Amino acid sequence: MAIDTEQRRLFAVCSGSAKLMVFDLEGHRVIRSLEIGGGPDSVAFDRGVHRIYVAGKAGKLTVIQQDDPDNYRVLDEIRTHYGAHTLTVDPVSHKVFVAYASLLAHPRIAVFSPTPTAPEVNVAPVTID
Repeated sequence: MAIDTEQRRLFAVCSGSAKLMVFDLEGHRVIRSLEIGGGPDSVAFDRGVHRIYVAGKAGKLTVIQQDDPDNYRVLDEIRTHYGAHTLTVDPVSHKVFVAYASLLAHPRIAVFSPTPTAPEVNVAPVTID
């Protein structure tokens, strides 16, 4: 789960239904339900660019734009690596870090840099020793 404390919205992902639910914390109701990549596991909210990022075991990073507290749209679904389901967002640079590991390769981190019109332009996996 992730939270937008300013707009009082909770973002929760469900692996079984592959959906992101937007919950109004004041009205105690679901505002929106969005289809996202398979096996969602991690969700993060970047308040600075009003974007929600969801990473799933199926190897997809879903980027959702918060147009206002009640309106959301999927901007992109980026293929990562199967099992890449751990993510975090740097609130200063707005870069998104998605980590994954494999039995056959070293652990890696993919770094995504958002732009005003596109969710990513700089995909550079980094090997961690």
